[in-house]
Amino acid sequence: MSSEDLPEPMKQRLSKNRFLTRVYGTMALGLLLTFAAAWWVARYHPALLFQPMALILLVLAQLIVVICFSRRLMHASFGSVAAMFVGYCLLNGLTMSTIFLYFQISAIYPAFLGAAVAFGSMALYGSLTRRNLSVLREILLGGPIALLVLTLLGIFLGSGRLELLVCWLGILVFLGLTAYDAQKLLSMHAAMPEMGGKLALYGALQLYLDFINLFQFILLLSGGRKHR
Repeated sequence: MSSEDLPEPMKQRLSKNRFLTRVYGTMALGLLLTFAAAWWVARYHPALLFQPMALILLVLAQLIVVICFSRRLMHASFGSVAAMFVGYCLLNGLTMSTIFLYFQISAIYPAFLGAAVAFGSMALYGSLTRRNLSVLREILLGGPIALLVLTLLGIFLGSGRLELLVCWLGILVFLGLTAYDAQKLLSMHAAMPEMGGKLALYGALQLYLDFINLFQFILLLSGGRKHR
């Protein structure tokens, strides 16, 4: 029996499963590219890590790619959107290579595993729950702004307690965003199935960003720094 002969509910479920497989598979590929690039720079080009201007330019390049990705998603070809996704993941890997400079390997891997388990749990919750998580939208989207303000305060005040608060708040915010984004993507897929692969790339990038931020806050909380 072909998929065309299936009852409509089964067609929708099959389409949903294919979409989710594509989203999370693409996200996993993005993470692999990021950490491969980070390891490569730390292993073979560590001098880059001590050049502040180069890191600033990399961050600016990431912002430009994300803005282009968001604005061109509806109009660009699938190949162009895919290239922007891959480019962003590689650029982010170059900037994230600093984690190998400041943190012990023995802290990085457990933080990654912990982030993967927490992320997976919240993504699963967001995909399965019938509760409308959009009511949390304003709170969750305001969370990164609050984190930025608290981080800047922590830099000027040098408060260890404030840094701890930022880490815990960051973990809670991005756990919530993971569930929210997972649910939002299913709603978008149901409303715009014709977007297909480009919507999967968009979803992969959203969840990729949630995971990366969650991982970084868990790593900071682990206390596995090389230098204090």
